[in-house]
Amino acid sequence: MSDSSNQYRSSALIPGVEIYPSEWSLLNTTLLSLPKDLRIFRELRMRPLAPRHREGLLLLHKRLFPINYDSRFYDTACRIVSDDSASSSDFWSVSTLIGIGMFLPKSTIVSNCDTRSIICCATPDSSGSTSESSASCSEHTTRKETANINTRLVTPLGTESNEEGDNVDDLVDTDMFAPVDCILNDATYDRENDEFLVGFLTLWVNQQELSPMTSNNDYFALNNFYEDIVFPYLQSPASSGVSIPTLPNFDHLSGDSYRFLFSNLYTNRELLDYLSSFSLDTCKTVYLLSAGVTMGLRSRFLGTHLIMFLQSMLYFCCYNVFIYNGDMFRCSDDLREPLLSTLNLHLNTSMDENSSLELDEISESEVAPFRLSISSVLDAFSQCERMPLSIYLHVISYNKKACEMYRRANFICVTRIPDFYTIDGLQYAANLFAFYMCPPFLV
Repeated sequence: MSDSSNQYRSSALIPGVEIYPSEWSLLNTTLLSLPKDLRIFRELRMRPLAPRHREGLLLLHKRLFPINYDSRFYDTACRIVSDDSASSSDFWSVSTLIGIGMFLPKSTIVSNCDTRSIICCATPDSSGSTSESSASCSEHTTRKETANINTRLVTPLGTESNEEGDNVDDLVDTDMFAPVDCILNDATYDRENDEFLVGFLTLWVNQQELSPMTSNNDYFALNNFYEDIVFPYLQSPASSGVSIPTLPNFDHLSGDSYRFLFSNLYTNRELLDYLSSFSLDTCKTVYLLSAGVTMGLRSRFLGTHLIMFLQSMLYFCCYNVFIYNGDMFRCSDDLREPLLSTLNLHLNTSMDENSSLELDEISESEVAPFRLSISSVLDAFSQCERMPLSIYLHVISYNKKACEMYRRANFICVTRIPDFYTIDGLQYAANLFAFYMCPPFLV
């Protein structure tokens, strides 16, 4: 594979080892042709995953990662509840696993790419517009390939599962791996909303300190690191006036980033209603199971924004805090909607990329009482003796790009765990990363 190809290759894949299905799908090569100056954050949509997204989520995971997850993981992330899953175990519970998708409208691709040779089933209707037919689409699907599909089962931790009684055909839908000559045949295409699943976040919400999802040692490592390293540092004079790497990294947020947050999080009623069922404000930790962006949209800073979206989401749902232009705001529920409307209006009237996000005098007077100074936030944090709400995850040791991305998002590498992953008989270490969420007030 050429160097130019390698720059788009998933950094989670084992170096030098190719997997099937390849990331080089027709959809991804099409996405790579999108203009580099496309304001992508104005196009993307975030929404809860639904049952119709299961095959797309599975396909993205198989393209991006060298491990296979339990099939019930995909069912739960996409809110598919079966009699079998309900009776067998409470481990995969819809009340603890959050699945969120990042979607790109098909119209964005059509407007910015020559799609004549890649949307083969588009036919003019009487009005002169185009419509797509599932039947005509399937007629253009090329012959299926049944090359070596690795059906090894592993848990989300990356350890071998080898559960008995699981039929391979029940776990892997090989139809979706067939090469296609129409992007609407890609399993990531959502016909209902006419958009493509291009990224995802899956999270495990821990309401107790110890979790069935991860080793108890993870919690003890997180807690000990906070008590032995982070909290003493907060108490030391050296921390005064110094940026603490437990706040969101505002340096990576642009005007379009804030528009993305406001339209896809703060004013996204569909997503907020979905999140309200998880009691996030009472959870102890949140484990990041998986996060990723399809190959065709890499090198656009989407991965970092996915993680900062997660951080912002938890600040909003747990602490009632939202961010705007490098500042944190907090107010009561009854005042939140008017305040968000004020900021959102200013964002939408400053649509030019170089427009200042500084508020005018009237808007400033409206929001000023609710702005939190960073010093006051750190003040409260310095008195937080117990470990606050934390986001944590494991990153396989060779994935240097992911480690750099999490550090950019102000995650801290807590420890290195040897022989954490076993893949094809080989063992790999993992880095345990954590983001200790700075509480803006004393609980």
